[in-house]
Order: sequence, then C-alpha cells, then structure tokens
Amino acid sequence: MNNGSTSGLKRFQLKASLAGFLLILFLYYIPVLNGIKDAFTGNGLVESLTGNRVVRHSLGFTVEQALISTIASLAIGFPGGIALITLSSRGSRLTRTLLLTAFMSPSMVVVMGFTSLYGDGGIISSRIPLFSALGQGYPGIIAAHVFYNAPLIAVMVYNSLASMPREHWDLILSTSKPSSKTLWRKIIIPYAKPGAITGALLAFIYCFMSFAIPLNIGGPRYSTLEVDIYMYYKILQNPTVASAIALLQYTILLLVVAVMVKASATSPHAPLSTGITVRLPSRAASIAKIYLALLAAYLVAPIIGALYYSVYNPITGHYTLSYYRHVLSTVYDPRLGLAPIDTLFNSLYYAFMTVLLSLGIATIVSIGYTRINDILIVSLLAVSPITLGLGLLRTIPPWIPVWAAIVLAHTFAGMPLALRSIRIGLERVSRKYIEASISLGETFWGTLFRVAIPIARHSYLTAAALAAAISLGEFSATLFLRTIKTTTLAVAIYQYRALRLFGEAYAASGILILLTIIVVYIIARLEGVRSG
Repeated sequence: MNNGSTSGLKRFQLKASLAGFLLILFLYYIPVLNGIKDAFTGNGLVESLTGNRVVRHSLGFTVEQALISTIASLAIGFPGGIALITLSSRGSRLTRTLLLTAFMSPSMVVVMGFTSLYGDGGIISSRIPLFSALGQGYPGIIAAHVFYNAPLIAVMVYNSLASMPREHWDLILSTSKPSSKTLWRKIIIPYAKPGAITGALLAFIYCFMSFAIPLNIGGPRYSTLEVDIYMYYKILQNPTVASAIALLQYTILLLVVAVMVKASATSPHAPLSTGITVRLPSRAASIAKIYLALLAAYLVAPIIGALYYSVYNPITGHYTLSYYRHVLSTVYDPRLGLAPIDTLFNSLYYAFMTVLLSLGIATIVSIGYTRINDILIVSLLAVSPITLGLGLLRTIPPWIPVWAAIVLAHTFAGMPLALRSIRIGLERVSRKYIEASISLGETFWGTLFRVAIPIARHSYLTAAALAAAISLGEFSATLFLRTIKTTTLAVAIYQYRALRLFGEAYAASGILILLTIIVVYIIARLEGVRSG
C-alpha cells in the first residue's frame, strides 16, 4: 500500500476521534455539568451533604446495599460461571441466553415479577409466608439486585474461562486429576478472577445507581442517592440539593469506574456462542447442573409470575385477556392522560430512534483511536440515568421536544454495550481491505459504508438489538424527563402499580417481556453466526 492511503487512514481516525469527542461532549457531558452546577452555588454542596440527615442516611444505605448486593451476586454468579463450562456447547449457549434475558429485563418488569411471587397474595408468599420478605424492604432490594447481577457475573466468569487456550486445559488435565486442587489453583481461579472482578465492579455500579428497585420495592425508608435526586428536584423543588447529590454520586462512581478500567484490562471477551466443555467427575458435574437449574428457576420464576397474573384475575379466580385489551386499547384513559396503546407506540418509536442514534455515535467513536475510545466508553458508566436526565432537563432548550431528550437519555444508557459490540466488529475488519479500498480511490465514508460496515454487519445488528432492549426497559431517566404525552410502557407500569391496577401493570409487563425475549433471541442468533 502506498503511504498516502495509510496517512489518509490515520487522518480519518483522528477526525473521527475528534468528532466522537465533540458529540459526547455536547450531547452528554455539557448536560451533565449543567445538572450538577447548582451544587457549587454558595455553600450548597457543604450544607446539602453535611447538614442534611436524609442525604447522609441515603448515602450510607446506597453504599451498604450496593456492597451487600455485589457480594451476594458474586457468591451466586461465580459458581454459576464455573458450572457453565461443564455443559455442552448447546446447553451452555441456551443457559447464557437465559442469563442474558434476566440481565436485560426491564426494571419495572422485575418489580412486577417479584410482586407476583413475593408480594401480598403472591404465588410463593401466600404458600410460604417466609418468602414475603423478598417482596419488600431491604431483603427485596437485595434479591432483585441479585436477579440482575448474578447472571452478569456468571457470564463474565464464563467468558474468562472460555477465553483460555485449549492446550492449557489439556496440559494441566494430563498432569493432574480433575478433582485435585491443582485444577482450581492453576486453571479455574486464575482465569476466572479477571471476569469475576470486572463483573463485581459492574454489579456495584449498577446497584449503586439503582432507582426502580428501591423506589418500588424498598419504599421511602430505603431511598438511594438516585431516588433522592428525583425526590429533591421533582417533588421538593430543591435543585441545589439535587445537584449536590448528583455530584456526590458521580464522584464516587468515577472512582469505581477508574478501578474497573484497571481491572478490566485483563478481562477477556468471549461471544455468546463460545463453546468450551470441561469434563468433571460425575458427582461434580451433577452438582453443577443442579446449581444451574436452581439459578435458572430463580431467574425464570418472576417472569412466569408476571405473565401468569397478566391473564389471571385473583379476585374473580378466572383467566382473562381483559388486561391486555385495556393496555392495547386506543380509547383515552384519564388515569394515564392518553390512550394506553400510545405508551407502546412511544416505546417502540423511542427504541427505533435510539438504535439510529446509538449506531451513528458508536461508529464514529469506534473509528477513532483505541485509547480515546476506552476513555469515552467507560466514562459513560459514571453518570447515572437520573443525573443525565437532570442535566438534559436543564440543558435542552424549550423548542426541542421532550421526546428528543428521552431518546438522548436512552442512547447513552445503552451506549457502553453498543460501543463494545461495534468496536469489536470493526476491529475484526482486516486493515488490508480498508487500505485497498482507499488506494483504489474510494472515499473514507464510502469505505466505511461499502466495506467496513457490511463486513461487521452482525456486530451492528447486535448493537442495534442491545440499544433497543435498553431503550424499551429504561425507566428512571424517562420518568424524570417525560410529559404525559411521552409516557412509555415502562412508566405506564409504574403508574398502573401506583394506582393499584395490578392487572394492567402485569399486562404491560407481559408486552415488555415479549419484546425483550425477541431482542435477546436476535442477539443470541447473531452472536452464534458471528462466532461460528
């Protein structure tokens, strides 16, 4: 290749890096800074954080529940990740698809699922009252967080184990018994450790910025910082305290993200369909399968519970589709302020717009230099959806519609996952194809759309599915930003639940469950094709 094409490619990468930085700066960080700037008004920051007993209590509880949730998720997810390697390739793929479904489940769907099982008159709590503790308060928050994060840690541990060279397995297994401590000391623990650490740090971040779970399951006594930001800004009309809490939360999360960046440098990636099977003694293999079956039951039960009550009326004792007819009705509902079907249309429209915006921004950022990409990707994790919603609410001018702000919030909520998928796909495009296209006179944009993206199309489709799933289930920023006309299906579930219209809430959850399953199925199929 001539030097012109190579230097031209570097110039194009530099321009893409600059464009990506400016996009995220203006669409993301400037709104975030606007959201926290009131914290520096007078002594607002000091007074809000040191003189406010409510904030101090929320800070302590937020850290405490995040730590306990992370430890519990690690204790359950780590053995699950190890157990996955004992399954056949097909069995492992199916199980990881189930784990991904749990992780991608909308937060309000999980709330309704736990209510159906462990709430008042729940399927399980009505028969075993002891389990009613999982439907409310502190135990309910921890149980719901484990539902989300144990699958995340299990998959990341499996990815770490599946990424090791096969010959390493064969060498160790040929010199030691599979049941000996050598297997654990030389293979399992060293290779599983990076995924476990990164997964645990991610779990802590997600639990720290949790909103829907504490708000609905925990109640006022168990408010997190995220709930306090919403309460002080939207209910108490105190932007100074809300900004101060947002700044405090951002600072803590930024430190955790910095630790995660260092830890994730050794954490490998393995696609969903990666196949690796380790033969253990029959007793150990049986224990692993039983453990995975119990974990799967814990993850599937809330989904089944929500679906069951979406077609069953516990008062009359009859099965009915009336709840679905209401949720899909085109008739104006004064309790929502719009026709129920409009909430579904809003959700689908926002998901579609989120996919377009996510793919565009992720492509530009991914073309740039890797170091800049890494900083941009992980820095997004330090800002919670509520903090971003606060910033967007105070930044977007009145002439820009509210739905645009909601789409921006949805886009950046799913950006880390979309960026990762697209970046991996573009990195797999051979550089020689790019340089050959440029040397033959094709423009850089032509090369991108006619060469790079078609080759990486499966990664783009996966990124689109991930962005759609995040958008469909996003609740916190949407609740913060929305108007009556921009209500989504996830927010409608919250409103139905608040009005104690549980049948309608379960039916709306059923629709979101169906959409989530479709998206996860698409992701699983695409990952299988991409790695096959």
